[in-house]
Amino acid sequence: MWPMVMFKPQERTLLVNRDGLHTRIGHISATVPWQDVAELRADGDYLVIEGRGRNAFLVPDRAFQTAEAKSQFREFVAAMKRFEAA
Repeated sequence: MWPMVMFKPQERTLLVNRDGLHTRIGHISATVPWQDVAELRADGDYLVIEGRGRNAFLVPDRAFQTAEAKSQFREFVAAMKRFEAA
């Protein structure tokens, strides 16, 4: 039940760059640095970006215009995680 209580149904903007994940819902924004990202995985029609605190961003396939765009996003996030770990 807890995950559904914390679920935010509003549209979220997610931007990734070398600094981390930048997210915005309405007027609320936050940045999650790469060192706070624990895992990236595919789960059905979603990419799951899980934080060290067990919270997660679920990025649906519909967020990408093409399969190639999804692949590039996933590769970039994975590369940033490898870079952060080095």
